[in-house]
Amino acid sequence: TPATAMRIRGNQNKDTPLPPETPAGQNPPDGAVLYYSLNATARMATLEILDATGSVIRKYSSDDPKRPRDNQATFPDYWLRPPAPLSTDPGLHRWVWDLRYPSPVATRQYSMAASFGEDTPMLPQGPMVVPGKYEVRLTVDGKAVTQPLTVVMDPRVKTSTADLVKQFDFGMRIWDALQKEQDQRRRMALAHLAGVVDSGDRAPTSQAVAEFEELMRPK
Repeated sequence: TPATAMRIRGNQNKDTPLPPETPAGQNPPDGAVLYYSLNATARMATLEILDATGSVIRKYSSDDPKRPRDNQATFPDYWLRPPAPLSTDPGLHRWVWDLRYPSPVATRQYSMAASFGEDTPMLPQGPMVVPGKYEVRLTVDGKAVTQPLTVVMDPRVKTSTADLVKQFDFGMRIWDALQKEQDQRRRMALAHLAGVVDSGDRAPTSQAVAEFEELMRPK
């Protein structure tokens, strides 16, 4: 059974990270720390987080694609935490759920206003969950195991549960709006690209092909 997870917000430092050569300790990860063990190499593994209604609110998979780094990024690699797929190798593994819903859709890495070092996510984060009862479901090659998970509030925070629910609901409204806005932007970009390609009888440029592939890439 996973240990109780405490709903603590990550580093809120608004400065840039320390240089890698500066001696500094390592903070424990933010979120629910989950362990799983595999006796042999698996073909496929998924890890799902379910809420009290049984709905899947977060899913990780060994097939998750690695998101490439933006070559136009103006900050060094050690500021970021590239998302890694779920491991299918034999042995003991640790996975951390950040107690959040999935990141909203983004066509590229957003411009970070702040970074706190190697654990900074590459994408904007989804809303944090409300303290309560959840379940973790690990499926390996079709065989599933489910365990309960309890999320409790940071004892230093005195915000009421009702206000946390309001915060979550508002965050989900923003999340939904971002999904719709990004879909509309994608449609507009595709329409513009179609007009450019149809403007003359010639082969599409490599730039047009690259733009189309970027628009159609799964996010």
